[in-house]
Amino acid sequence: MIELFVENSIVDINVGFSTLLTYAIDDIKDFGAKNTTFSKTIILPGTKRNNILFGNIFEITGSNLYDPALPNKGINFNAAISAKAYIFADNIQCFKGIFRILQVVIDDGVVEYECSVVGELGGFVSKMGNLKLEDLDFSENDHTYSLTNIVNSWDILQDITYTAGVGGLTFVNNILIIYAYDFSAIKANDTIVITSTPNNNGTYIVLNVTYDSIANETTILIKSGLFYGENTNGVVTLQNSYKYGYHYPLIDYGTYSSDKHNWQYKTFRPALFVKQYIDKIFDRSGYSYVSDLFSTARFKGLIVPNNRKVLTKKASVAFDRTVTNGVLIYPNLTRFVVFNNAVVTGSFLINAAKDTFTYNGTNGYNCGINYNIQGSFYKNASYPNYRFEVRLLVNNNPITSSVYFGYQQTTGNFSFDVTANNIVLNNGDVINLEITLPFAAYYSNNYQFTFGEIKVNNIGVQETEVSLGDTLKFNDLTTKNILQKDFISSIVKLFNLYIFEDANSLDKVLKIMPFVDFYADAETIDWSDKIDRSKPLKIKPMSQLNARYYEFIFKSDSDYYNDLYKKRYNEDYGSYKFDSGYEFSKESTKVELIFSGTPIVGKVGEDKVYSTILKRTGDVQGQNEETTDSNIRILQAKKVTGVSSWNILNGGTTLGSYTVYPYAGHLNDPDAPADDIQFGVPKELFFTLATGALNVNQFNVYWSSYMAEITDKDSKMLTCNARLKYKDIYNLDFSKLIWVDGSLFRLNKIIDFNATAEDECTIELIKVINKIY
Repeated sequence: MIELFVENSIVDINVGFSTLLTYAIDDIKDFGAKNTTFSKTIILPGTKRNNILFGNIFEITGSNLYDPALPNKGINFNAAISAKAYIFADNIQCFKGIFRILQVVIDDGVVEYECSVVGELGGFVSKMGNLKLEDLDFSENDHTYSLTNIVNSWDILQDITYTAGVGGLTFVNNILIIYAYDFSAIKANDTIVITSTPNNNGTYIVLNVTYDSIANETTILIKSGLFYGENTNGVVTLQNSYKYGYHYPLIDYGTYSSDKHNWQYKTFRPALFVKQYIDKIFDRSGYSYVSDLFSTARFKGLIVPNNRKVLTKKASVAFDRTVTNGVLIYPNLTRFVVFNNAVVTGSFLINAAKDTFTYNGTNGYNCGINYNIQGSFYKNASYPNYRFEVRLLVNNNPITSSVYFGYQQTTGNFSFDVTANNIVLNNGDVINLEITLPFAAYYSNNYQFTFGEIKVNNIGVQETEVSLGDTLKFNDLTTKNILQKDFISSIVKLFNLYIFEDANSLDKVLKIMPFVDFYADAETIDWSDKIDRSKPLKIKPMSQLNARYYEFIFKSDSDYYNDLYKKRYNEDYGSYKFDSGYEFSKESTKVELIFSGTPIVGKVGEDKVYSTILKRTGDVQGQNEETTDSNIRILQAKKVTGVSSWNILNGGTTLGSYTVYPYAGHLNDPDAPADDIQFGVPKELFFTLATGALNVNQFNVYWSSYMAEITDKDSKMLTCNARLKYKDIYNLDFSKLIWVDGSLFRLNKIIDFNATAEDECTIELIKVINKIY
């Protein structure tokens, strides 16, 4: 018996209902890609139950409101949003993921729904859609740009200890309940250490944390089991917690140091952590993950540095608070308004007379200009009516005008508040406000202006350089125009990760694990008796599936040292080319990241080295340098101690002196590296390295065993027919190794498993060359 559930509601299916499911963990043919479970098109009947469940979506004139907080079904059904789905066969779950309607077909009044289901990974990718990194909210990290915050951020990770007092701790299965305390600072995938509770002392990975503010208790779901019991006292230590949500590394962006010993404060810019990006992406998508790798101190120390030419903030107002008090305007006079207390920021200058603003920014600045003038007037009652006019001028050309008529009053107040939009300014353009008074105001001081204000608002929002004391808004600082799915994909490729769903875990929970860990201590099962020997068994050497060369590429960038390296070695810094030795092809297959490599540079005689992202002409450091925009980068951060004293400067003023510095680079340590976040060993270093290992890099650690297996001369892919049971699918675990006729294989894919019948399906198996590398 087959049952399909959508949002926990049973769905009516046809008598001949059939869905062919494909289960996959990897795609050898599409190198570097990861797969999930998916189905071919499923046809569902338009029964009363199904029509109600799908919100009568077949009605062309129908519409409904959608509340994302409610289940995606019934009157709340939204075909553009995923709905959770399960398929059971003989009460055995053989699928868990998301459901979508592809098309509704109405034929002679009969309604049918063409649908599909896809695994949790596919649902996660769909949720990311075309969202970018700047769509994430990092506002909790907003802070003042100050020397104190810069220096304090150099301590990256810390342990935080919570001591349970009144109420104590309770342990039930894999749940820890902490009474009378808010421990919600602990997050999923954090590592905690429990002590003072003899039976449960140990280190645990957190799956989920909830805090009940009414009961004032925290519930922590952890990965492994606990002994039941209660303790009135206990200590929970959160390991490797971020001290701050940001970090200020020392990176040479150019122009900020002449001697490469002391540094202007502007070279220090806040970076966000890679794990923060990942956590935010998952949180926004409604998914969560379980990953031991992401809980390591090394991974938590990975940062994404600022990649802009200068550190900027968004300013919707280019200049503001331009106020004048008690300025008298005399009769028969045309003159510019004087803004005595003008405050000008951004790309504008004010002249000495304080009546002219000059734009000195880039051409094509689209803006809106608003002016507000207030004051009072006096007029002899015997004079005829006359007018008083204010005009906005750009390059002496009137843009707007406002007219006030005095009528017969002898005294009164006036106010103008006018806005002109879509004004395009080019460098050197000037802005004035012009006052024109009538000749009839001739005999006395007739007009007094008590308030005047002019604002230039950039419709596209202008960015201005940040100075000490400014508030940094992290939603303005996030790396721009990077898709979230591309960011996740690059992390997957960098660490050769498998992302997979667990049929027995909570909904929308993905497990993330590197290839080198996925098969560690793998169990084995024998499928020899499941193979259909009456059908052909196809054995293909793995080399026939792939190319001669495998290129692991950090993206090209045009900053000085990246450009210099590529000219010298004809490859991008941080990249690596693997030669499989396959003689029948000269083609290359690429694994390319969105990140660019970042050369580390050191000056002779200096004990600080630093990642460098700058433009330069000439061969002397510090001369003819320019700041530059760059591609997104990924670096390892570390506070390095014991260096000669150096200063942070503001111009010629010393703000502070230090014997430590915030290193960030592709090597984990600039003095004695033990690992590298890049794929390949650099063919040239731009600093002197005393000791350390350069070959413990991402390729050698995370990819070499995979490449050795799929390109080995004895490596083979076995494709054959097999008869799998519902129980096999329910217990499906790609990390288990498969015995077939005395040979050991890794399961790569199950193709067209029929969920309605235990018919034959096609399986792809990759021969195991070595269990341990």
